[in-house]
Amino acid sequence: LTSARSATKRSSDWAAAALAFDKTAINPNFGFTAGAMQSTLRDLHKWARVLATGTLLTPGLQAQRLQTVPFPNPGPVDVSYGLGIFKLDNLVGHNGAAVGYSTAMFYLPSKRATIVVWGNNSTNVTTPATTIAFDLAEILFPKAVDQGVIRGIT
Repeated sequence: LTSARSATKRSSDWAAAALAFDKTAINPNFGFTAGAMQSTLRDLHKWARVLATGTLLTPGLQAQRLQTVPFPNPGPVDVSYGLGIFKLDNLVGHNGAAVGYSTAMFYLPSKRATIVVWGNNSTNVTTPATTIAFDLAEILFPKAVDQGVIRGIT
């Protein structure tokens, strides 16, 4: 029991230290393809619409991409993923995270609106930018997205 407590404390201390250090010193390439591309806000603004509408794809391939599989989500928000495409209710796009970085870009086809959020607060598995993007969509387009909490993806 003592060694288990000691291991738990060491693990907890390591996690706290990992969250506390300056993440700007990390080379984003550590995430392989997740950090292999750098873009601007303008790039992501353009890409969100192209990704959601399938402008660069055949209609058949885009239809396949939009056949998404639901994620378990206890809240009222429909969350699903397809072939390189992520859906939150009627928002279509993608998100990403690496230690210290978080991005989300979504397009709302019914409003022809794009939301892009960048953040510098993230672990390798959290995406606070996604929560912010959805919250913005709820405020700006309340009838176009379900009012609710996104759980399990933030």
